[in-house]
Amino acid sequence: SPLAPPPHAPHATMMRSPRVAPLRLAAAAAACAATVAATVAAGIAGEVPAADEAFKVLHKSWWSSIERTFVQGVKPIGWWNTANGVEIAANILATYPEDKEVQKLAREVVEGRFHSEPGVLIRADKSYDDQGWMAHSWLRAYEELRDKKYLDRARQWYDNLRAQAWDKSATCGGGLWWAGRPDLHYKASIASSLAMKAAAKLSQAIGGSTGQQYLEDAEALWAWFESSGLLSPEGVVHDGLDEKSNCAISPHFWTYNSGSLLGALVSLYDATGNATLIGVANRVATGAIAHFTASSKVNGVLQEDGEYDGCNNDCMQFKGVLMRNLDYFVQKFGAKAHVDHNFFAAQQASLVANDLDGGAYGVHWGGPFDGPHPIKQMAAIDALIAAWRHAPRQNIGEEVLV
Repeated sequence: SPLAPPPHAPHATMMRSPRVAPLRLAAAAAACAATVAATVAAGIAGEVPAADEAFKVLHKSWWSSIERTFVQGVKPIGWWNTANGVEIAANILATYPEDKEVQKLAREVVEGRFHSEPGVLIRADKSYDDQGWMAHSWLRAYEELRDKKYLDRARQWYDNLRAQAWDKSATCGGGLWWAGRPDLHYKASIASSLAMKAAAKLSQAIGGSTGQQYLEDAEALWAWFESSGLLSPEGVVHDGLDEKSNCAISPHFWTYNSGSLLGALVSLYDATGNATLIGVANRVATGAIAHFTASSKVNGVLQEDGEYDGCNNDCMQFKGVLMRNLDYFVQKFGAKAHVDHNFFAAQQASLVANDLDGGAYGVHWGGPFDGPHPIKQMAAIDALIAAWRHAPRQNIGEEVLV
C-alpha cells in the first residue's frame, strides 16, 4: 500500500503548532487537575460502555474475515494501524479474561493477522517505523499468549528494521531513518523509540548473549535520543530531525511520539533496572498530559495539536498510543508514576458524553462526534482500557468500569 502522508510533511492536513512555554505548561497542568476532578465528580448518568463492548463494535463493524484485517468500506486500513489493532486485541485478552465473546474475537484478530501478514516483507517505500509497530504487536501477543511463533515474528521484524534503518553514517548523530525514500529521509522520533522498546523487550524474552546484543541496541538508541534534543525541556517529544536542514529539530509535537518514548523507557527500565529512567518517564508523561490538554476543547481531555483543522488516518491513532503507554507506565510503577488517576476517568467521561454514537467513537474526544472509523474506535478502546485499570472507582461508579 502507498505510504500515507506523514503528519510532519508539508502537505499534511494538520496545523503546525509552536513550542509551548514552560509557564503555560505548568498552568495547564494545574488547570487540568482541577477540571479533571470536577468532571469526574459530576459523573455520568447510566451505564457506560467499557472497552470490551467497544472492541465488539470494532470487530462487528470493521473486521473482515476474508481479508483478515480491519477495513474502512472495502479498503484495508494501514499496516501500522493494523499492528496497533493486534496490540489492542492482546490487551483486551488481558483485561477481560471472563468475557468469552470478546476473548474469541480478540484471538481471531491476533491469529488472523498473523496468518495474513505477508511475513517480513521489505516494502517498496521502506516505511521503517511500520516495521517497528509490527515488532511491537507480536511481542505483545507473545507476552499474552506465550506462543513462540509470535516472538519469532517480532524478532524478524526488528532484525529487518535494524538492518535497513539503523544509520551507519551517523547523520544527525545516529538513530534510525524514518523511511527509505530520499524525499522522506528524516530522523523521526517514532522510528528510534519503537526500535528501542522492541530491542529492550527482545533482550528479556530471548536472554543470553543474543539478548545482550538486543539490550546494547536499546541502550545505544536511548543514549542517542537523550543527546539529540528531541525531548524538550518541558518533557514533550519533538517529531524528529531534518537532515536537509542541518538536522534542525522539528517544532511539531504529536501524542504518539510521547507515548512511544514513554513505552520505550518503561521497557528499558524492565531490562536494566536503571532507576533514573523512572524520572525521565515521569517527565515525558506529565509533559505530554500538560501540553496536549493545554488548549483542549474540554479541559483535561487530550487533544492533538491542530486536531480540529483536519485529522488523517495517522492522526486518528495518535492519542490511543499515548493512553496505552500511560497505562503501561502506571501499571509498572504505581505510585512512582506521577499521573493523576482522575485523568484516565476524564478521558472516558468525555468520550462517552461528547464523542459516542451508537457504540462508535469519533476522533474528537471533546466532541463533537465526527463519524465512525475503525482507527478512531481503536484509539478510544486504548483510553477505555486505561480507565478500566486506573480511574478511581469510588468517583465514577463500579458500573463505569466493569
